[in-house]
Amino acid sequence: KPAVCTRELCVFSFYTLGVMSGAAEEVATGAEVVDLLVAMCRAALESPRKSIIFEPYPSVVDPSDPKTLAFNPKKKNYERLQKALDSVMSIREMTQGSYLEIKKQMDKLDPLAHPLLQW
Repeated sequence: KPAVCTRELCVFSFYTLGVMSGAAEEVATGAEVVDLLVAMCRAALESPRKSIIFEPYPSVVDPSDPKTLAFNPKKKNYERLQKALDSVMSIREMTQGSYLEIKKQMDKLDPLAHPLLQW
């Protein structure tokens, strides 16, 4: 049964080695649900209480340096997180093209947008 693990070893294993990626792909989530989750993240980041309500803070591996975390719960950077989240288009827009086209488009806007969406 898939579960969320916030330990750095789990995050690195998932993003760099693909450990449990099959289980993550099997979890089917509708486009509306993903859009809702992104909207809730945006709302939490805009709140003055973001340090309290935006939990868990994402653990996301840096695509340019897979040995470090771009988003690290130990070093929270809400402004950078907001910038990456602003580059995430709606899931309905994403379904208009192929996965590689959408990933390229997101990487062009912000290299951390796609990894954040995977989180």
